[in-house]
Amino acid sequence: IAQALKKILQCPNGTCENPVNFLPWQLLAEIRNISISQENEESFHFLTNGDAVNGYDLINWQKIGNTMQLKTVGKYALNGTVTFDPNAIIWKANKTSKCSRQCVPGKAKKTGSTSVCCYECVDCPEGYYSNEYDMAACLQCSQDQWSGNASTKCENRTVTFLGWTDGFSIVLTVFSILGVILLIVIAIIFVRHLNTPAVKAAGGTFVYVLLLSLTIS
Repeated sequence: IAQALKKILQCPNGTCENPVNFLPWQLLAEIRNISISQENEESFHFLTNGDAVNGYDLINWQKIGNTMQLKTVGKYALNGTVTFDPNAIIWKANKTSKCSRQCVPGKAKKTGSTSVCCYECVDCPEGYYSNEYDMAACLQCSQDQWSGNASTKCENRTVTFLGWTDGFSIVLTVFSILGVILLIVIAIIFVRHLNTPAVKAAGGTFVYVLLLSLTIS
């Protein structure tokens, strides 16, 4: 800003020739045209859109005593060159740049809506599994296999048949026989009272079709 003011006011030797009244856009235009040589012999200037052309400093966050300080350890130039002093960098031992822990087999990564780098590990649901670390999604078991929650593999399904001597089979058979007997009793009652108003109101001979369907089912 001082260099731009010096050029606008025309002050080559400390004495300004132009009046101090000028418009803001005139100062901005001079700032954009300024080119200054720095101590490291690099040129500092602005682009036409106002961005500064000066590169970037490489900063290392260091703990010195009980305080945290930012130390300049290198520089990135806009021509793509990077220079830094490796001896000036304090490296943290046993530190990683990952913000999430590794997902073990049986789990899969679930990324959030704000970041794709950070994630949480969730268990694979029933019927799915994962057999590697950091899997993006769980794999589905085939139709003849199954798996529980957080499984690392699928297990073959065990096919079980009911025997006639099983308690559940006996109960089902007894109820089926009682149902057939009940239908036969109802059919006999309808045959004996076929011409009564109650049987005719229930459907008459069409009742036999209904009873036969129930017996077959």
